[in-house]
Amino acid sequence: MLVDLFVQHWVSFHGFVTVLALGIYLTASRSLRQRRHPSAGIAWFLSLALLPYVALPLYLLIGNRK
Repeated sequence: MLVDLFVQHWVSFHGFVTVLALGIYLTASRSLRQRRHPSAGIAWFLSLALLPYVALPLYLLIGNRK
């Protein structure tokens, strides 16, 4: 039943994934006190907002500074 609800309301699921991705970005950047160039921060934020299924794995793999 829960799966049918998500299938019928995929926009809600997409919104959930987008909010989750943005939350991970904001939490990671605040908790790790990362100092990014403003354009890099805006680029990550927009990519997570517009393409969360692609940008979230990329951010988790290469988003943190070494």
